[in-house]
Amino acid sequence: MINEPVPAALQSALGRLQEVAAAIDTKLIRATELPEPEFGQIDHDGVARFAVSRDAPPEMRAVATAVAQGRTNWPEVLNGDAQDLPEVRELQAASFRKLDEELARQLEEQSTPEPRAISRPSGEDEEDDFSTHTYLRR
Repeated sequence: MINEPVPAALQSALGRLQEVAAAIDTKLIRATELPEPEFGQIDHDGVARFAVSRDAPPEMRAVATAVAQGRTNWPEVLNGDAQDLPEVRELQAASFRKLDEELARQLEEQSTPEPRAISRPSGEDEEDDFSTHTYLRR
């Protein structure tokens, strides 16, 4: 590595690059801490039926069209052997975006503290509980 000082004009860009690299490292570390789901045998016919349904995302319907045109097949798509098709690459990119959103949501849930209920000592009279009343001050 070169030990020359970074020119002033590039220091800001270098700082942003280092921030992005740190953020990526953090996401990778957090992702490795998530439990890995166990996947069973993939039902190619089930995926094909879902892909042509109206519930399927547009990227998956585009891949279904490519399969119907004979440009690929579902086993190739699901095994990752059809990366040369733009429809498959877009489906994969959309899947990664969705996974990133879900990871962010789960991390947000984990970092949000659970609200704690305030308990009264037993034997306190219900009539003495004024916590549900609002008093205005002037």
